[in-house]
Amino acid sequence: MIVIQTIHIVLTIVALVGLAGWIMSYLEYRKRKAGEELYEAKLKEQESKHLDHLSKSMESSDRKLQKVKEEYEERIKSLTALRETELEEAEDLVKAKIKEIEAVYKG
Repeated sequence: MIVIQTIHIVLTIVALVGLAGWIMSYLEYRKRKAGEELYEAKLKEQESKHLDHLSKSMESSDRKLQKVKEEYEERIKSLTALRETELEEAEDLVKAKIKEIEAVYKG
């Protein structure tokens, strides 16, 4: 009877040790899984911050580009107006010279 009780106690101890090992393994798994989830959450947060920064940077670049474009359009308009004025003055000078030459030949 003692042998049976001893075997029963040994089997119970083995079962309890196995159960304790399984519980520890499960707890380690949950800890590892929680760590992975935390890492993924932090990674997504950093990715979100990075995307926000890029978006703001692109908006700023777009505004700067638009400002430069507007400045150059204004410069082109002023240069075009200046060129037209100079062309009209040159045309007036040429017409005046033609009239002078015609007056000399007619005169």
